[in-house]
Order: sequence, then C-alpha cells, then structure tokens
Amino acid sequence: MDALVFQKWWPKDRNTAKKKYYVNEERLNELETTVEILLDEVSALSVDETEIYLYRPPEPAMAELIEEANDWKGIKENNPEWWDLFRPELDPEAIAFYTLSEESRKRLVN
Repeated sequence: MDALVFQKWWPKDRNTAKKKYYVNEERLNELETTVEILLDEVSALSVDETEIYLYRPPEPAMAELIEEANDWKGIKENNPEWWDLFRPELDPEAIAFYTLSEESRKRLVN
C-alpha cells in the first residue's frame, strides 16, 4: 500500500493542523478517491477463484476402506493361486484395513 496517498492528511505542524478545517464536499471527494485507490489495490491482491475449486477434500476413511476391500476381493477372485499364499482364514477386509494409510486407520479406530 502506498503511504503517500494518506500523506496529505498528515499534519506537518500540530498547531496549524488543528486550525485546518475541511469543507464537507472536499473531504468526501478525498475519501472517495482514497477508497477507490484502496479497492484497486485489494482487488489486485485477490486470489483467483479457480484455485479454490481445485481443492479436493480427502475421502472419508470408511469409503476408502470399502474401495480398498473391493480391490482385494477382486484380487482374491481373479488370482486364486496368488491368494493361496495367505492364510485361509484371512479375509480381504483385514488386508484392506492394513493397507490403508495410518491416518485413515486412526480415523476408523476412533
């Protein structure tokens, strides 16, 4: 922000500053001009709104678990020989839980 915009209102001498009076219209014009300058500066600093829509909230932990479990069920059905490497009592949901990120696991446990 440019400080020179406000410099015309700064008193150079405190005694004469108290004696100076503004006419209402003159003061109003000065304030309107200053507000316009400030609005231009603020609008130049504003963030492009398209960046706001690029934010994608994280998936809920349960939806992430269900998606991961469906992937593991597909592996179990499509590759039975590979699935035999695991214990027979191990289910796809258990593996899906342990392959989730630690943050998602904490959200599911709590």
